[in-house]
Amino acid sequence: WDSSIASSLASMRGSLGRRMPQDLGSIGYAGFESLFVPLAPRARAMNARGLPLEFYSSHNSSWHDPAQYFHNYTALGEAGLVNCSETRFYLPGVAKAYFDITRDAGGVEEVGGATVARCDG
Repeated sequence: WDSSIASSLASMRGSLGRRMPQDLGSIGYAGFESLFVPLAPRARAMNARGLPLEFYSSHNSSWHDPAQYFHNYTALGEAGLVNCSETRFYLPGVAKAYFDITRDAGGVEEVGGATVARCDG
């Protein structure tokens, strides 16, 4: 579990029902959250532009063009996608934490007195 989900288990049970992930116990070691970018795009960006993609601040498209080192999102196709309102990002605790950290008011909205992700479509 990442840290944002661990605090939202109660609301997840209510909204996900039988799709609720089950806690099967410890995996035997402590883990940490981190950004993962595969070696190939990291190497291409570093060799071409000196752009360290392992640092999230390098993804600022106002300063850099990191998209050229990744596949386009359209390569995913629609078969495995779900609407944002069916993901953990729609859970009030997660959306509130997202807003508190990013201050991205365009990414959240108030629904029924709770802060949830803004899901278009």
